[in-house]
Amino acid sequence: MRVYVASSNQNKIQEVKDVLSHHQVFGVHEILSSYQSPVENHHSFAGNSLIKAKALYYAWPVNPGDMILADDSGLEVEALGGAPGVHSARYASDHATDQDNIVKLLAELKGQESKARMTCVLTCLLPISYANNPKEPWIIKQITGVVEGYIAQENRHHQGSEAFGYDPVFVPQLSQNMTDELLIRALADHNTKNQLVDHSRVNLTQLIAGKTYGEWPPGFKQKMSHRALALYELLSAIKPLTGH
Repeated sequence: MRVYVASSNQNKIQEVKDVLSHHQVFGVHEILSSYQSPVENHHSFAGNSLIKAKALYYAWPVNPGDMILADDSGLEVEALGGAPGVHSARYASDHATDQDNIVKLLAELKGQESKARMTCVLTCLLPISYANNPKEPWIIKQITGVVEGYIAQENRHHQGSEAFGYDPVFVPQLSQNMTDELLIRALADHNTKNQLVDHSRVNLTQLIAGKTYGEWPPGFKQKMSHRALALYELLSAIKPLTGH
């Protein structure tokens, strides 16, 4: 299956490619030399994710058997009433960098620790025969991935890590089931397996407990981020259709 991702964010596209490794994955700028991103003016991640998926379909109407994939994601901080939420990428300003957003976030928290969650809503747009429904010739499926955690009181980012966005200040708190699933995924990957000395759950916990995503060893976050949770669920959903 060819999967067309409605994003030019290379970090997001790489996460999709890592999980959907048996499929051909293309970012928007790999298929369109110029693409105007749509205005994301919905109040929810689900609404904005749907806007992105439909916009790419109208710019690049893919064939039945292929898929358009869009996501909207962000950080919701309890002490800030759920902010930055859908404004996560533009929290400090319309052209903010990741660092700008983190500086504003920590300044608003004023040193207090707060519960938070990372949320991702994937929209999968599967084209069907135009004759069946000319107004909306597609099937829509939305999948949500959420990781609970808290905000660290300082930017904690290891040099050379794969972190981006709010990763350097978000400390995920994984359930036992999530930790066990991360261990299974880590052991199935040669690169992450080699970082586990005795391949045990205890060993994995020592590597990640109390650490921000920015401090996690290379390769681990892509297996248990909010986006990864949604992508692995998507992988299970499309396996009957593709065999992968």
